[in-house]
Amino acid sequence: MATIPQQLGFDEEETKVFNELIGRQIRAFNALPDNNSKIMFIRGMVEERRTWREKS
Repeated sequence: MATIPQQLGFDEEETKVFNELIGRQIRAFNALPDNNSKIMFIRGMVEERRTWREKS
């Protein structure tokens, strides 16, 4: 059976973000209605981290 990141086609950076989710974020992720929403949720977090790294 494939893992969630494999099922959703996450790349390496998206998988890393997914694996580092905290409880509140996991609940928000699981509450999303479909896979497209879940993919965009993770991609948004990846972009947020990129922006944070660029500013620091």
